[in-house]
Amino acid sequence: MKIEIFKQGADNWGYVLSNNRGEAIAVDPLDDDIYTNLLHEKKLNLVGILATHYHADHIEGIPPLLKKHKVPVVGPDTAEAPPFITTKVSDGTFSLGSFSFQSRFLPGHSKSHCVYREAKKNWLFVGDLLFHLGCGRVLDSEPQTLFHSLQELKDYPPASEIFVGHDYREKNHRFCSELDPRIYSALHLSDLDKSTTLEMELWWNPFLKTSSFDEWWELRQRRNNF
Repeated sequence: MKIEIFKQGADNWGYVLSNNRGEAIAVDPLDDDIYTNLLHEKKLNLVGILATHYHADHIEGIPPLLKKHKVPVVGPDTAEAPPFITTKVSDGTFSLGSFSFQSRFLPGHSKSHCVYREAKKNWLFVGDLLFHLGCGRVLDSEPQTLFHSLQELKDYPPASEIFVGHDYREKNHRFCSELDPRIYSALHLSDLDKSTTLEMELWWNPFLKTSSFDEWWELRQRRNNF
């Protein structure tokens, strides 16, 4: 199994998973042309689309992709689901082609947000819940909800490879370096790859190291104003 990682829009990450059967899964499509060209270049057959949540920058590419590929679209099971979502999920397992995933409903960044795990590779697609050295903002949900979801994320195996929704590496690294220069002088921006791991984030991410909601919320507000 392989994964293609690429930029789309200003700072969104895009992902295409593929297997040795030539099947492919698109994750959070924003720019449908990038996905279409990649599928053509790699000679892949799209068998499904995953949407971690329903903010426009994670789903705008889905309708045009569906004009070319009549495939299932998986998204969180809430009232906010767009009409093109064919499979609504919360906590459980599902298959797309010969791919198998586990879904977990972890809102907070938005009211409708899922994390998807591909168990064979131990890959986590976390959308805007977590970032390198950071976490999502509270947009259309509640702070306590996001804090709780981040605690639940810690339940996954530490070796889980994490694929996030946006590339905020540079700004989050600067924030952490100003937050505690003594600790973060040991971590260089070049140490942060396109993906991360739960183990890495548990060690370095200040939002996962907080011991209470109040401490976390104060940190989240500092990052909002950074």
